[in-house]
Amino acid sequence: MIANWPFQWMALILWLGLGVAGAQAPKFEPVLLQKGSIKLDKYQLPGEARRGGSATTKELGDDWYAIEVKFDTQAPLTGEITLKFYADMVDTLKRGDAKEDPIVILTAETTYINVPAGRGHVAMVYLHPTSVLRYGGIRGAEGIKKANVRVEALEGGEKVDEIDMKEEKTDWVKDMQAQGATLVPGVLLSPDQVAFHAFEVTKFNQIKRAVR
Repeated sequence: MIANWPFQWMALILWLGLGVAGAQAPKFEPVLLQKGSIKLDKYQLPGEARRGGSATTKELGDDWYAIEVKFDTQAPLTGEITLKFYADMVDTLKRGDAKEDPIVILTAETTYINVPAGRGHVAMVYLHPTSVLRYGGIRGAEGIKKANVRVEALEGGEKVDEIDMKEEKTDWVKDMQAQGATLVPGVLLSPDQVAFHAFEVTKFNQIKRAVR
């Protein structure tokens, strides 16, 4: 019996190895955007951020706006999650001879990395006070509040979820583009693009920085 131990141990190891190899890795649902979680509203700057600046920027300092959305993840750790934002506004500098300001769609994209499992992850983009002046139209900040917002979630470059702040019967982003609206990147700011991000580091998962 003792002489057969090496053989028995080898058989046990082989059996365990086959069992592990044959087992399927658990499958997890992709990132899920929380329906009804999109908010577009005035943003209260952290008190520490209210320092310096010209008289004009100080006067406008309270007129930041932010778009917030929440999302859930099931996998123990997700390598990358990209959120794309679309917000329909108007551009007062492109009015020209037209009676109305032309519609534009402000866009932004943020990639969060190494996101642990959990509910209520927060993602945000910001609109600078001077951009509120330009893209709010004649109604200014009130015009900003009337915008619709779409957020798309992507994993591995593939779209896995999408929600709108205001439900539409048709694809309003495509419809507006078909009517002449242009996509305008670079105006909506990701958290790591604003100076007060250092005061909000506990609010967000890590943001992937561009490698140059």
